[in-house]
Amino acid sequence: MTVGEDVAISSPKVKGTSSLARNEIVKALGTDKAPLTGAELDELFQLLTDAEKKAATDPAEAVAAAVADAASVTPQNLEPLVVQALTEVEGMAGSAEFSATGRGSRMHKALSDLVKKHFPSAVFEAFSEQPLREFAKLPPSLLDTPVEAFVANTPEVADYASNLKSLFRSEKSGAVRLLGDLRPDLVTRSPSGLVIWDLVPVQRQAHVAKTFLYRAVLRQGGEFVQAAEIYYSHFGRTAEEISKLRAYESAVRNAAKQRAIAKAIKESHGAGGSQ
Repeated sequence: MTVGEDVAISSPKVKGTSSLARNEIVKALGTDKAPLTGAELDELFQLLTDAEKKAATDPAEAVAAAVADAASVTPQNLEPLVVQALTEVEGMAGSAEFSATGRGSRMHKALSDLVKKHFPSAVFEAFSEQPLREFAKLPPSLLDTPVEAFVANTPEVADYASNLKSLFRSEKSGAVRLLGDLRPDLVTRSPSGLVIWDLVPVQRQAHVAKTFLYRAVLRQGGEFVQAAEIYYSHFGRTAEEISKLRAYESAVRNAAKQRAIAKAIKESHGAGGSQ
């Protein structure tokens, strides 16, 4: 995964995690990568299980195994575990009635258990629906900065102010919201750095804007930070089926219009010759 303006887009129908520039995100809907089948996931987990059975007993080998595990906790390798944890929580009795906090705590435990199972030597933490001030390595002065002020003064996210407006004040009290009060869906920490996971039904600019904001804030702590988006309404669907989801109907129509306009301009230019 690259750094900068890229965000990782993933779904069980995509093998691995794709890294896309912010202005290319919508192209994720048209990905032509091969599907990640259940058999392929089973094969991946079997490889991990076999590796666990060969756990080193010699101290030096144990250290080497721990280093290898730490290096393996990447967005690409965590993706199937995040999907599995989401599936487990959704399959729990009464899941439809879970509060955001309850769902988050269950997701946290499920993912942590899966990571411990597949990466037994890795140092790993998962923070689900938790305020940044509870885990971020940031100075108090930054945590107590109003979200609106940070957005206005940070070029990386300033252009997204209109999409982030709902975060500026508390919905219930109307009080100014501080950076330390922000609650990302899920943040994982390993020796390789932080990964911010946005777990949402479909892609929306507001979701992407929030992910950019969380990344911009957490980078102030000096940790390496990556971002990954998982759209669970994409699960089990082909690229064509995804494009037909109601949430994307308008975007698909607009894209078709833009292609038609671009084609007309190109044809007109070709017929008239260069001026």
